[in-house]
Amino acid sequence: MTNMQIGTNIAELRKVMGAKQEDVAKAVGVSAQAVSKWENGGTPDTELLPRIADYFGVSIDKLFGRTTIDYSNIEDEVTKYIAQSMDDYGVGFDLDKLPDEAHALTMEKAQAICRSISIGMFGTALQEEVGFSVKQMFDDVRKNASDDMYLYAKTITDSGISMMSFAKNFPYFMLFPEPEQGWYENLPDVEDYREVFSALVCGFGIY
Repeated sequence: MTNMQIGTNIAELRKVMGAKQEDVAKAVGVSAQAVSKWENGGTPDTELLPRIADYFGVSIDKLFGRTTIDYSNIEDEVTKYIAQSMDDYGVGFDLDKLPDEAHALTMEKAQAICRSISIGMFGTALQEEVGFSVKQMFDDVRKNASDDMYLYAKTITDSGISMMSFAKNFPYFMLFPEPEQGWYENLPDVEDYREVFSALVCGFGIY
């Protein structure tokens, strides 16, 4: 692994996050010139690597371009990845007083995870066939979609239902794992639904 490759990886992670060199520098505790130096062939000091990795929500191996996959603790890792923008403000922060940028970044990370879940419901064969990653697929769809296009993915199996909309004006993600006792066990009686819809119809003046 050359110094240039390490710097390239840092630059790519920074751009994906939408951060400036100044943002990385502030989070890690160095100057913006130091970050620029890394991205142009320099190497961060060893003691800075954990801080850099934590800022980007990746492993140190990822910084060095090494591919390692460990799903044994994936729930905690996903939580840390999404929460990073909030954690930067320390313990006891006021959620309502956080900058809009922190909320927006957290939401974008959560949406990225949801997109991966939704597309993963179809297996990896689709990705292998088209030769695109999940992120590339979504970026291409988002780039070419107009406000009046309604694009969505949906899977219905014996294990549950997942739905996701890629529409710019109405994005959403929903996951409904089917309970062991089935759907109907926890649903109101049919007659209850009849009463509700009858009340709605009368309320709108439809008889």
